[in-house]
Amino acid sequence: MKSDSQNPWVERFSPLLNRETIAEKAALRPAPILDLRTMTPDQASIEVEAAFGRIYYPSAQCVDILYKWITHAQEHCKAVYRDPMAHLQGVYQHEPPLPEYSVPICLTGPAGVGKSATVAAFRRVMPGMGTVSAADGTLFPLESHRTVKVGNCSTTRDLLIMLTAHQGAGTAKMLSQLLRKQAFRDGVSFLCLDEFQFVSQSNSANARVTEMLLSVYYAGLPWVYIANFSLLHKLRARNEEDVHRLLPKPIHLFPEAHDSADWTTLLEWLQGVAPDVFVFDPEKDAKSIHNMTGGGIRATTYLLQVACANAVRARSDVDLFALERAYSSRDYAVFRNDIETSMSIHSGSGSKRKDLASPLQSSTVVDAEMQFQQMRQRVADEKALLASLTAKERDAHRQLQDEQRTQKPSAKVKTIKPAKNTSDKPKTNALLDNYDWFVDNL
Repeated sequence: MKSDSQNPWVERFSPLLNRETIAEKAALRPAPILDLRTMTPDQASIEVEAAFGRIYYPSAQCVDILYKWITHAQEHCKAVYRDPMAHLQGVYQHEPPLPEYSVPICLTGPAGVGKSATVAAFRRVMPGMGTVSAADGTLFPLESHRTVKVGNCSTTRDLLIMLTAHQGAGTAKMLSQLLRKQAFRDGVSFLCLDEFQFVSQSNSANARVTEMLLSVYYAGLPWVYIANFSLLHKLRARNEEDVHRLLPKPIHLFPEAHDSADWTTLLEWLQGVAPDVFVFDPEKDAKSIHNMTGGGIRATTYLLQVACANAVRARSDVDLFALERAYSSRDYAVFRNDIETSMSIHSGSGSKRKDLASPLQSSTVVDAEMQFQQMRQRVADEKALLASLTAKERDAHRQLQDEQRTQKPSAKVKTIKPAKNTSDKPKTNALLDNYDWFVDNL
């Protein structure tokens, strides 16, 4: 068996097992619109909406999700592709040497938190197309992943046609076998299925969605499907066997907490689209804006979009008061209703709308304790990675981290006033202050 550094199926992922590298590749930074005030309100709204759509801020929880998916892809390759000779033999076998099935990852969360954007970020981070030379000199494709939007599919066969790019006749069973053979031959190590919400809207869609998911379950590849809360409720109502197959590994993507650094930075990036118009304070106004949007990215960008159109019309700026007026406007009524309904659900009263509450998780935002646990897990992952490397690889890893640190801008130093001890439960600052101690003593 070749070492990872000599195994092209495995080695392609090694440069990506670094969270700073993932964040850098995933990020889409804002480009300012400088002539916004010369536009009509409708034009300004359209331009701002388009500019927001070109932004992706990789928060800590998003980077953790991407890191986990990349790790799954590499571990699959370690298990399946021992060397070029084993690959060549597997290509010509009737049944490719892939696992019989693979339990999926389900990425879920409230609508508008960036689930599909995270899948798009995954595509930017993952290795591009390449080739690998087989033992007999034949060049085979080297494809890291495949993603499909399931919204255009009405049957399992439609889904498998999209995954295989097959043209012509063929049953779902034949296409499932073709997917396995293609995936092994081409080095496909991860599948992403998005937009299942458009398939699951009818009352009869439950069995159809389950059949689609199970067809990918038997492909034998690491995979993730994106599901809104409504779909999760339908899947939870399936028989126990289907639930165990399709819902054992959920990952929740939640809005950031109002006092988190990621929420403040997201607001700064959104502000950067029109810095001469958006004059709110991303730090001081963070909690107020969070209250008006629930921390959801879609709601936040739409609130800014409405406020921007109003400001251009009135030749004014978008400060906190302008955002509060936009929140109360008719244009924002749908989001306002969902946010207030969601707040009533999670306070134990009001509507029981299934599209606003997860059947698998009670928390609705990334709170301070969850952030601390995520940081703890990230450090443990880094320690485990270093432990698995050779001495030469550890030196190269440390050199890469040192180079990345020297490229990072200096951080702002702020004085934090100690909070009064009103509870035995640790506060955000206390948890984050303990982080350095934890790293040193892990």
